[in-house]
Amino acid sequence: MAHTGSLLFLVLCLALCWAGESTGLTAHSRLNRDDEVLVSESAECDTDPDKPRTKYEIRKAEEMERRQVQLSRNEKATKEVKKQKRREDYEALQEKLAKEKVAQEEARKNRQLKYEEEVEERAQKKLKAQAPTVDPRDPSARGSVTLRLKGPSNIPSLTLEVPLGQRLGVVAQKGSEHFRMKDINKVRLIFHGEVLKRSDTAEMHGFRQGDVLDIKQDS
Repeated sequence: MAHTGSLLFLVLCLALCWAGESTGLTAHSRLNRDDEVLVSESAECDTDPDKPRTKYEIRKAEEMERRQVQLSRNEKATKEVKKQKRREDYEALQEKLAKEKVAQEEARKNRQLKYEEEVEERAQKKLKAQAPTVDPRDPSARGSVTLRLKGPSNIPSLTLEVPLGQRLGVVAQKGSEHFRMKDINKVRLIFHGEVLKRSDTAEMHGFRQGDVLDIKQDS
């Protein structure tokens, strides 16, 4: 009898526990469903355009708008800075190329001038080597030198074979006849800017083969 009473008590306890758990689960499920409905309604209210906005929402929207405007200005300013930088780089490159071009042209002119000087020097050496050797102690073997007289531009120059012992007055006489100068007394021979005396000889001035003398008539 005592054993039967214990079993009944145990069965009653199990039944009460099962009923409590079932009731708790049902209440918890109901609470979850209520929360979902509240969240859904809140979301619908937030997206409702007719719903009046709070001061916080207005300030937040204005702040977002100001940020968007500032961002747009910053992007525009950045583009302008990059554009200006590209323009400055292009101008600097053009200036550099122009300077390099000037330097290259100057170097080319210098090379050309040096080449012409070397050619002239070789020609002078060749003329000097071809000139006969003169013994200064033998007046009869002094030899001669080829001189070119340059006068008015409209008359061709005159080339003369001048004996080294010959006076320059003879050269002036021949030059005045060639260039049709009327007054021999006004004729002047000029070499490297120096007016030569007629009484001088070609030997006294150390002329080289092919030297050019200017002949002019004083007005």
